[in-house]
Amino acid sequence: MRLTVTPEPRVNKAAARALAILGENDILRRSIKGRQVPKQGLRILTMDGGGMKGLATVQILKEIEKGSGKRIHELFDLICGTSTGGMLAIALGVKLMTLEQCEEIYKNLGKLVFAEPVPKDNEAASWREKLDQLYKSSSQSFRVVIHGSKHSADEFERLLKEMCADEDGDLLIESAVKNVPKVFVVSTLVSVMPAQPFIFRNYQYSVGTPEMSYAFSDHSGGSTLTSSTASDQAGYYKQSAFMGSCKHQVWQAIRASSAAPYYLDDFSVDSYRWQDGAIVANNPTIFAIREAQLLWPDTKIDCLVSIGSGSVPTRVRKGGWRYLDTGQVLIESACSVERVEEALSTLLPMLPEIQYFRFNPVDDRCGMELDETDPAIWLKLEAAIDEYIQSNSQVLKNVCERLTLPFLNDEKWCENLKPRFMNGKQPNRRVESSPSLGWRRNVLLVEAQHSPDSGRVKHHARALESFCSTALNPTETMNEIAEIDMLQKKNTEI
Repeated sequence: MRLTVTPEPRVNKAAARALAILGENDILRRSIKGRQVPKQGLRILTMDGGGMKGLATVQILKEIEKGSGKRIHELFDLICGTSTGGMLAIALGVKLMTLEQCEEIYKNLGKLVFAEPVPKDNEAASWREKLDQLYKSSSQSFRVVIHGSKHSADEFERLLKEMCADEDGDLLIESAVKNVPKVFVVSTLVSVMPAQPFIFRNYQYSVGTPEMSYAFSDHSGGSTLTSSTASDQAGYYKQSAFMGSCKHQVWQAIRASSAAPYYLDDFSVDSYRWQDGAIVANNPTIFAIREAQLLWPDTKIDCLVSIGSGSVPTRVRKGGWRYLDTGQVLIESACSVERVEEALSTLLPMLPEIQYFRFNPVDDRCGMELDETDPAIWLKLEAAIDEYIQSNSQVLKNVCERLTLPFLNDEKWCENLKPRFMNGKQPNRRVESSPSLGWRRNVLLVEAQHSPDSGRVKHHARALESFCSTALNPTETMNEIAEIDMLQKKNTEI
């Protein structure tokens, strides 16, 4: 498959989308003049869940931007998160928001989503309206009994749709053509048994990558999941992708990853139902390593940065009702971020080429609720993070130096190479129809204009747009996409 640049933006955009859908990531990167993975290796950012404690993650990320002089999306090749970390991953890696904008999103969450409604004293209100006001102003525990969740997700979904709206397309895969990092968020698919990790991602795997489909098939009157990775051979192992999709809307990925039981309703699309990704991976670092191996199988990981939203010190559990204690213990165990940290701290020293950095403050002030709305509590959390940053300033400096190393190497290479070709002078301006000489992302390029007939251009655009529309049906299985061989069979040059 080849990609030839045309002067028609509609064709270029449709062609890039087709390449993204087909998993031709390397060809896509070259076609949109995307950045290459640094010679040192991959740079990965992972962010834990934690609800409103994501404010702590934002604070640490600000320190990294300050120390590096670069924005987060410029520093990492792969960005991922769970729950609140997933929202940040998409905000920073897909929407390219600033950390100040992310902070504002959290404040809006506190005001509009998690705040308990205040009743209005309206004499003219009907008895139905007054009953509704009474219901809304009663304790949130009453809502939990009736609806199964503490908060309504309606306002949350409205905020997400507003945040993720994009005139170029609202699907995850459509962001792949914008020269942004690879991004994924972790959710839990609970409409299957047992519940499974589910990866919402803005990329497609290359053809041949083993995947587990999340499509249902009927066998002997029961519904089962179809799988392309299962094997009956003893000791068989082949690295395969987690269940997931790149064909959902961006806001849906955040909503599914943040559907924390008790706090928000489950998220459903057709017969599929998701809950918070913290159930399976509150710390998604292991998932990030797996995805990196699938996307870049021949590339080592150079820098792995994992950021938590804060934990509380271990203390004696107060006596209570045994069955309630057991439920709390199960929740703590499922949502623990420390077990992953312990595993990585044990295994990664065997791979000394990987620079691993973990930031997760342990402080009583980090023990606030996921839906905390009190600004005074937020300030206490902020103070705890400030102290943590001060006491870990040298480690943060080391992170920034490691992350900016590719930029320093590129600048030195560029400075050494430019005089050879340009002799310290600017190239002469040439007429538009002739080949032009120029620098693009530190690479010397020779470009020539290409002008196919207009009928051919429109034909390609229509064909590509039709393919993209068909392939982006979120209920299709992943394997069906991999089998599409458009353009190659027809030997059509895009």
